[in-house]
Amino acid sequence: MSRYSRCWLGLVVALLGLAPPAFAEAASPDSTGGIDALVGTWTLRGDSRYGPLEHQLVVVGDGAATYESNGELSDVRALEIEGDSVRFEMTVFGGPSNYEMSFAGTLDGNRLMGELVGRTGNFATLEAIREEDEE
Repeated sequence: MSRYSRCWLGLVVALLGLAPPAFAEAASPDSTGGIDALVGTWTLRGDSRYGPLEHQLVVVGDGAATYESNGELSDVRALEIEGDSVRFEMTVFGGPSNYEMSFAGTLDGNRLMGELVGRTGNFATLEAIREEDEE
């Protein structure tokens, strides 16, 4: 390998070594902004095969969240926000049992809509408007 080739190779390696931190810094504000956009209390309403549903999602600033169904709380797991797409997993309480489910939907300002999905597929279509803070 010539001296000229080694110089170019060294430059390429150095530039590639700097690229990941630069991309990571650019991505951070978007992911933080995503959580901030979801912070608040959301009353999700919809119809399931068993009748009307009303569940509540509460998201706080650090991304922690709870999901209430039939008067019982579950911690939200695997909360992901990418652009306007929102996904998370939780336990839903109903009838004599509880069920592991996920939510996949979109966030449009103060409106959240999506599908509640269980083991057997789509369970319900839910929609919510963020509740206003009471002062």
